[in-house]
Amino acid sequence: MTSFTEQADLTRNGQDATERHVFGELSFQRNAPIVKVNGNGTEDSEFAVLTIGGNIVHLKKGTNAEVVMIGGGDDTNAKLAVILGPRDKVYQAKEDESWYQHPMNPDERLGFTPNGIRSKSQSIGLGAKGQVEILDGAVYLRGPVYTEQPIQIGSKEFKS
Repeated sequence: MTSFTEQADLTRNGQDATERHVFGELSFQRNAPIVKVNGNGTEDSEFAVLTIGGNIVHLKKGTNAEVVMIGGGDDTNAKLAVILGPRDKVYQAKEDESWYQHPMNPDERLGFTPNGIRSKSQSIGLGAKGQVEILDGAVYLRGPVYTEQPIQIGSKEFKS
C-alpha cells in the first residue's frame, strides 16, 4: 500500500507517542481529571489523566512532579497523562512488599507486607466520621460497640 506520509512526519509521530512534562496543576472538568503541564517545547498543555485503579494524584499547583504523556502519535486528543510524584520522595520498599504512599510524604503509606496489611501513617481512621481511629498507639471507638462473642481483655471476661 502506498503512503503519502513523509519520513519527517513518521519520525515526529514516533517521538510524540511518549512525552515527559513538568506538573502544572490538576482540575476537574465534566467530572474528569485534567492536568495542565509546563511543556517541553510542545504546544500541548492540557491532558486527560489516566486514573489507574481509580487513583487520582491531586498535587498542589506547581509541585515538583512529572507528567508522562502516553499516546499514539501527534493526536493530542488521544493522549492520556500519568502523574508521577517527585522521585526523591518515593519510599524504598523492601523485597516482597507493596506500598501505596502519599506522593509528597513517604512516611504516610499503606502497604501489603508478609505480616499483613500495614499503615505507617500517624493516624488511621475507619468510617465516614472516624468511628474507629488508631492514633499514637491508642484505639478510639466513637459510637455503640456490638460484639458477637464476649469481650476478653487479659484474664477478665466481660459479657456484652
